[in-house]
Amino acid sequence: MTLGDRGFSSREERALYEKQVAYGWPNSQPNSVYIACVGQMWATGSWEAVTKMMEATQEAGFNCWRQETSDPKIHIPYTDIESMRDSGAVEAMRLGFDYLCWIDNDIHPEPDLLLRLMASEKPVIVPFINGPANISSPKYIFGQGVQPIKWAVLSMLLIKTTVLNCLGPVPTTGLTGEGDFFRRLAYYGHQAWMDTDSVLEASSPSVIAGRTWDKYWEDMESAWNRRLQPADRGDHVEQNGRRDTSGSLQKPNGPDR
Repeated sequence: MTLGDRGFSSREERALYEKQVAYGWPNSQPNSVYIACVGQMWATGSWEAVTKMMEATQEAGFNCWRQETSDPKIHIPYTDIESMRDSGAVEAMRLGFDYLCWIDNDIHPEPDLLLRLMASEKPVIVPFINGPANISSPKYIFGQGVQPIKWAVLSMLLIKTTVLNCLGPVPTTGLTGEGDFFRRLAYYGHQAWMDTDSVLEASSPSVIAGRTWDKYWEDMESAWNRRLQPADRGDHVEQNGRRDTSGSLQKPNGPDR
């Protein structure tokens, strides 16, 4: 048996480690989570909701960072989503976080959503998405507990960084669709789950079927113009009368415990 000393940043972190070490191989900072925001075209109220979720996770005693990945703004809108997701994955793995959380810019999570998903201790899990993007296979209804899924939209996904070891530093590059990401995980034996008791509000569909060619380019022009505007982050980052339009990396000072 190896003997040693361990330090933790909170009582909650220590308690979770001591619980998990009895039946597994926990991260040195259990429930530490890196929130990777895919882009900066925030829907109204979405940035504030994600901020409150981050703060609630920190207040619960767990290390939680949030990174906004900048859109390079040189390609057709949405074509860089995979590279932005990969950027978040690399950072979460490099920094040694327990979890990576991908989120889109149009979601409105409840403050305790991350904590609820992590409480399931599933290595790959998504919430029950309420809105036009309620797409998964199989389809579930609210209130059926934690259920296995074949695939789901990636509006919000929580994944153990150790799971990403099988995919390398570019886990989403070259995907033919969101379902293909789950197929890659299945190749390495990883089952994905949905917590149907934990609802996520989303404001826009992940796919729009039946668009004409003209409608497609109309949507692309609208998205192009939106992403050139300052990010809608409410009043949280107003400093000296000037709004911060750059990407933000927020990390906690840690609770005084």
